[in-house]
Amino acid sequence: MSSEQDQSARLQALKQSANARYGAYGGTVEALPSRARIVAFQALTEHLRQHDIDVLYGDVDQLFVSNVTQEELTELLRAYRTANPDVRDLPSISVFD
Repeated sequence: MSSEQDQSARLQALKQSANARYGAYGGTVEALPSRARIVAFQALTEHLRQHDIDVLYGDVDQLFVSNVTQEELTELLRAYRTANPDVRDLPSISVFD
């Protein structure tokens, strides 16, 4: 398995785990246990990094990123939500130059 395939499989496993926990706890971030929120956060940060976005800092409620415009980030998050319809709430994301 290539490094890219391995990374894709890992991201898919994280997303599936996060989505299962997310749905099981009522579909709100506040209802998720801390471990599930961390897994959901990890899946999102992996997705951003796969698109060459630098994650400068983050926790389950906020992310600070660079190497992307606000417009590019908006479109990427729109695609992420489409691919992950069970994920309704994303952390606040701030773009730094």
